[in-house]
Amino acid sequence: MTGALKLHWGSMLGLLEKQEHAGYGFGTGDVRLFLDYLCAMNRARAFDIVIMDALTANRSGPQNKVADFDAKTDFILVNAILCSRDSVAIDTVETLLGGYQLDSIPLLESAFRDGIGINKPAYIDLKGFDKFTKHKQWLRESYPGCDAGSYPLENG
Repeated sequence: MTGALKLHWGSMLGLLEKQEHAGYGFGTGDVRLFLDYLCAMNRARAFDIVIMDALTANRSGPQNKVADFDAKTDFILVNAILCSRDSVAIDTVETLLGGYQLDSIPLLESAFRDGIGINKPAYIDLKGFDKFTKHKQWLRESYPGCDAGSYPLENG
């Protein structure tokens, strides 16, 4: 999942930026170092406001999970816009909208522990909660899950 907390990654310059995140943990293979670095970037300069638009999901994953490079990507057009001054809260809502379990996104817990924002849904003031619930139902109907019991993404 890529969300508001990862936006700072695009602002990196130099050697680390060129490595991208293929070498999680800057070559160590330890994803926790990558998460710590993203959190540090957000602590150093938080965003004033984040507007997430054009939300899409790819049920085939970032590398399309198929040998045929010309295979059609299975995109889900979420048709939603999220806005917040709290990057952790917006990523938490994005995670729930996608149907993921919050504990499957370790960056959310790291950012919460670092005091960057809130990742507890009960404490997020979500305007339009009824619309959010109806929108999730629309997504469920428009994009049947790819596996039994999933909504509409792989891990449900």
